Amino acid sequence: MGRTIVIPATVAKHLREGLLVEMGDAAEQLAELTLAGAPLTHEVAYRSALWRIEATRSLLARVGVMPPMAQRPIELDLNEYPLILTAVLKSQQLADKQRVQDAKAEGLTRAPTEDRALSEFVAILEEAMSRSAKAKRERRFSGSLRAERILTGSTLRSRTHH
Repeated sequence: MGRTIVIPATVAKHLREGLLVEMGDAAEQLAELTLAGAPLTHEVAYRSALWRIEATRSLLARVGVMPPMAQRPIELDLNEYPLILTAVLKSQQLADKQRVQDAKAEGLTRAPTEDRALSEFVAILEEAMSRSAKAKRERRFSGSLRAERILTGSTLRSRTHH
């Protein structure tokens, strides 16, 4: 069962932009590996580059390359795109912060401000990912406790019947 997350329209533009940057970076990584002959010698790095391209392409196909005429929120299954979604939006957030710092350093009188919607959404996304990881650990722990009880119970029964 999926966990749906709604990306506000104001953040969707950052997602699209970030996905296009990520696609370029992943393609560049793949090209460098290919030119260096790495597919033959560094299979893990090559597969990583291909995974980045496929994950980015898949999410970009889902959200659309071009923004719609009227901005609207995007619903995504967080289980389907957790790594790429988080990485892309965090990267966009860092780029946004850097843009603001650069403008201030240049002494611009009307320096841009950070995109609060992006920062707030990244915080929400990180919280959702944290809760998800915690729930997975708890399920794993609970499952191992059940298995231990089953094994302990069956061991005790087999000992008492001898």
